[in-house]
Amino acid sequence: MSFNLTTDVIAAEIFDQYDKDKNGYLDYKEVKFMLEDTYKGLNYTVKTEEISNFLKSYDLNHDGKISKQEYIQVVNKSMS
Repeated sequence: MSFNLTTDVIAAEIFDQYDKDKNGYLDYKEVKFMLEDTYKGLNYTVKTEEISNFLKSYDLNHDGKISKQEYIQVVNKSMS
């Protein structure tokens, strides 16, 4: 697996911005906040299903939360 340093750094910074409790994981509430923040100003309400789908897509080991490494890995894959 190869890494793009720039993409890795940006993804890590975004992850850290939304990891509010600084435990190294994004949980349901943090993902909800991330998605709501993304759509802020667009008069769009994030649906529960969208939050669940985001978690399923990024939670590669299926432990119910997204680690920084999982987040970076999925971001890199989506950029290639």
